[in-house]
Amino acid sequence: EIEAHRMSQSGEDLSARSLGQLWNKLMAAYSGPDYEITALDGYDWVAYPHLYWDFYMYNYATGILAAYPIASGLLNGDAVARSRWTRIMTAGGALSGPELMMEAGLDFESEDLYKSFFKRWTSLMDELEFLLDES
Repeated sequence: EIEAHRMSQSGEDLSARSLGQLWNKLMAAYSGPDYEITALDGYDWVAYPHLYWDFYMYNYATGILAAYPIASGLLNGDAVARSRWTRIMTAGGALSGPELMMEAGLDFESEDLYKSFFKRWTSLMDELEFLLDES
């Protein structure tokens, strides 16, 4: 997604052919040498419009990042988290996403938000590796 936007901003061609070449380049990088890329693979990008619409993938990442402290507080019975959750859920469409996140007490400019998320994520990956080693 970011590469397609970079191409657009620098005035590069955004034809089906150039996006297909980009897709195949990324597939080769992410899939490794054992994955055989065919001529038809270059058209796969068409099936994923969210990859080229308004940085949609960043919405996923932001949502996951925001969900962790909110869910963690709710699961731990934190009354402040419950109050913030209620406020953002009752706001409906009256507030923008950033305004809702401020209501939830999330500061996306704070390193602490990211550090706590990645600490938890690392813990989950360690647990997954342990479970896979045990099976």
